[in-house]
Amino acid sequence: MTKSFVAYFKSENDAETAKAKLEKLRVSNVLVDELPEPKKHNAYFPIVGMGTPGTMSTGTGVMGLGVADVSDNNREEYGQITHLLEGKVEEEDYDQAISILAESKGYKNQ
Repeated sequence: MTKSFVAYFKSENDAETAKAKLEKLRVSNVLVDELPEPKKHNAYFPIVGMGTPGTMSTGTGVMGLGVADVSDNNREEYGQITHLLEGKVEEEDYDQAISILAESKGYKNQ
């Protein structure tokens, strides 16, 4: 069974780097795409892994939310979100995929 994921990045390079790291897992339909003009009220939160790769049990990995949002109020501090990375990963590899997205400085849309 597969699980879907979506992560947002500040540059195409960051998204492509994360995509390359995900290729070592059982992923499919992985796509990097440029976002259209950002919406004024979107907030983005850093993805945080729920443990360390290799020690997490299946089902515990959740795209956790960090405490800082990247909305219009603090966009200067965090930068502009320009690209998304989406795809599917086998459930057994989901925790590891979330860890890769977190290490790659991916963001989650609220």
